[in-house]
Amino acid sequence: LELEPYSVEGLVALTDLYISTNRYKDATEQLIKLKQISDDAQIARKLVLLQLQQGRFEDALSTLMSMKEVTIEDSYYLGITYTKLDRLEDALDALSDIPLTSRLGCETAMLKASILKDLGREQEAIHELTAAWDYFSPKAACKEVGYLLATELDTAGRRDEGLDIAQKILEGNPHDPIALNMVGYVWADRGINLDKAYAMIKEALQAKPDDPYILDSMAWVYYRQGKPEKALECMGKALKKLDTDPTIHEHMGDILKSMGKKKKALDHYLKSSSLSKKPQDGLKEKINELQKQ
Repeated sequence: LELEPYSVEGLVALTDLYISTNRYKDATEQLIKLKQISDDAQIARKLVLLQLQQGRFEDALSTLMSMKEVTIEDSYYLGITYTKLDRLEDALDALSDIPLTSRLGCETAMLKASILKDLGREQEAIHELTAAWDYFSPKAACKEVGYLLATELDTAGRRDEGLDIAQKILEGNPHDPIALNMVGYVWADRGINLDKAYAMIKEALQAKPDDPYILDSMAWVYYRQGKPEKALECMGKALKKLDTDPTIHEHMGDILKSMGKKKKALDHYLKSSSLSKKPQDGLKEKINELQKQ
């Protein structure tokens, strides 16, 4: 590059070196320089990825809009960029041309569902995930869609349908930790099959020992089994890993309340309420009950 400052080969090599050594800002500067002297779409795509990684979403949008030919990958990154810029309707438009049958069909379905949920269109999100699950599940592909659909169905009060999906995943892989946790948690929450629920969640926890949601499930099994001290220990670990989940805080409140620690329980109920977009009536009743005491 000292001999030939605008050598495309030299700039590409230097950019790759910067990326391999995590010097992303320097890599971005080189890619901008490269883009000015070369119309190679791959250079633009690499620049977009770096701009997204650095949170430079307006710059990423500008780079994407400058591309002459748009691929499925470009539409997907455009959807991500619009989402980061809180232009959710534009994001949905960008993603609408990506079919389920494409190599990004799985990721696109989940991103669209997430956007729809943020827009308050939960039923459309479930419809999007259901269509994706119907397509991918016979191929034993994209289990992530199944996890997300089962969770959304549970949240929407369609717990049995969500449970069916988790159990179907377990038919394909009896040791899937996410599905094990889903089934075990539902049983624990219903107060049924507690020994089996414990075994399933224990296996899930062995596979993912630091997962806060599985730690929460284990705490909930202990709580349902009448073992509040063990439940409290597990829930404390869950909160250390994830302090922003309303359900975990509500569960912690339930456990503390059962131990007679009402003031601490109220603190967690209030935290749960503040973290919830739509606090459930049951949580409001728990808060009112303790505030009156």
